[in-house]
Order: sequence, then structure tokens, then C-alpha cells
Amino acid sequence: MKKNSAKKSKQPKIIPLHPAFIRPHFPNISRFFPDKPFISLKRHIKITVISVFSLVILGVILFALMDTYVILQKRHEIQLEREQIQKELIFWDSFLKSHQDYRDGYFRMAQLYYRLGNYQMAKELLVKVFLIDPNFSEGRVLEKILNKTM
Repeated sequence: MKKNSAKKSKQPKIIPLHPAFIRPHFPNISRFFPDKPFISLKRHIKITVISVFSLVILGVILFALMDTYVILQKRHEIQLEREQIQKELIFWDSFLKSHQDYRDGYFRMAQLYYRLGNYQMAKELLVKVFLIDPNFSEGRVLEKILNKTM
């Protein structure tokens, strides 16, 4: 019997670790999947239909925004063109005050007013062009176009 007690005394003594040296318990990586589905088939179909419908609506909205952007960009280009035409009209108006017999100046102003949609003013300027040069062929072409639009 003494031999058994001697064996017990030779075993190392277990010293409890300080709490700072104990590894914390982490959750298991593998999860438990229940036999019952998380979402029922009916609810799954409903969610899918709503998602597809939402994507279609989003696509329509994006298409409308792109279309709106294109329209606004064209509107901006037209506005810039109108400003350029106004500047050119101011130039020709001041030029023709000192050069009243310059047929091409009046014709250019008639073209510019036509582009702005002021057909009456374009016609009045063509009258001045024909007073200076009654055989001006380009003026006759513009006159025919103005007669069709008015």
C-alpha cells in the first residue's frame, strides 16, 4: 500500500491558472439549421415578386432620369445658341448703323431672326435687302421659306 501512495505523491500538483491566462470561450463556427425553413415558400415568392417589381420601377426611374438629363442638356445647348445669335444681332445692328448699304449685313440679320423664330422681323429685313439688290437670289430663297412658314 505504501507504493500506491508513493505514486500519488509523485504526480505533479495542478495549480489553478490565473483568470487572465484562461482562454475565453468562442461560439462554435458551425450553426444549427432547423428542419423547418426559415421563410415559407409563399412568403419567399412574395418577396421575390416585390424585389422584381422594385427593380423594374428603379429601371424606369433611371431611364426617365437619363431622358431628363438629355433634354436638359439640349435645352442648355439651345440657350447657348440663342445667346450667340443675340450677340451677333447686336454686332450687325451696330455695324449697319454706319454701313447702311451693306446688303449682306441685312441678309445675315434676316437669317438670324429666322433662326430665332421672329419671322416678321426677318421679312422686314429682306425688304431692305431687296431695296439694295432686287436680284439677290439667296434672299429670294429665304423669302420663299418665310412665305411657307407664315
